[in-house]
Amino acid sequence: MTYKTIFWGRLEFGSSRSFEKAVELYQHRGEVYYKNDLALQAETIFPEESKRLDITRCVLQTSDKTWKNSVHLLESVAQFALSGSIYGWRLEAGKALDRIFIEPQSDKQTVQAFLRGRRLAQREEQVEEALALLSRAVDRFDRHAEALEQRAQLLFRLGEWEAAEQDFERSVAINPQLASAYWGGAQIALEQQRYDRAIEWLQHVVKNSIPLQPLHWEARRLKGECLLKTENYERAAFELKLFTNRSFEPENPNYSWRKKAFFDYGKTLLGLGQYDAAIEAFTQSMNIEVGEGCPSEKEPLLLRGIARKKAGKEEFTQDLQNAARYGSSRARRLLEETAV
Repeated sequence: MTYKTIFWGRLEFGSSRSFEKAVELYQHRGEVYYKNDLALQAETIFPEESKRLDITRCVLQTSDKTWKNSVHLLESVAQFALSGSIYGWRLEAGKALDRIFIEPQSDKQTVQAFLRGRRLAQREEQVEEALALLSRAVDRFDRHAEALEQRAQLLFRLGEWEAAEQDFERSVAINPQLASAYWGGAQIALEQQRYDRAIEWLQHVVKNSIPLQPLHWEARRLKGECLLKTENYERAAFELKLFTNRSFEPENPNYSWRKKAFFDYGKTLLGLGQYDAAIEAFTQSMNIEVGEGCPSEKEPLLLRGIARKKAGKEEFTQDLQNAARYGSSRARRLLEETAV
């Protein structure tokens, strides 16, 4: 039986010697231990000119044995690297049977400085030490995209937005596949209300992630929200429709944003003059009990009432009355205009 498998990622070795050792190990073990029963052949993932391992989103069918052989060999090769990561999935009928995340774990000083810095970054009382370790990793290997991304996240938390954005930009210049760095750049742009720039960053997150990753959907939802703020209703509707049509498990971070997404989708459809669809979206939002980033109860009632009024539906008065009870002055004004 074969399964759909996905691999992608990049490993930076830092020197020709380490690169050559990695290639030699991959070829030798591939032939001797695994009899070339591998998903990825050496000549396709080790471009000589770049001196790195580079997998550009490879989707293929493999057996269970081929999957395991490939994962084990990639884990071995990663220990020659200074930075980078590899993602992989094994799927059946669209469901993930296995997920892998491979990164260097060797005792090399650059590797250990990064790993310890990332770990300490989770502790507020050790932020300065984390910054020093991440900076050490970058100083020792200036192409350490992941260390730059992690340092940027810390700088952002500390309010040093300009320095953080510079690190995010350096990170993606080194590794254009690093979705988390694009996500960080988008957060800065959003804080500064630079919505067009945020949309650019988020588009790169979508491009460099897949629907199996929660970050992919976080980026689509937020991109739709930014497009709505800039009144680009058609593009906003595209992103928000995809998000609201997706089913999320309760443990998925996107699950708690469904209420807000349906509300934003309703606003988008209202802006497009698709009143019946807007009514349905607002209703869906109100039917979800709790969620992140949700508006007050009066807002969906007010906007559904407006959509119903524009659609010529008599129920609009009930929505406006309920919105008015929750304190909506606009709803009261619309009711007064209707009564005249």
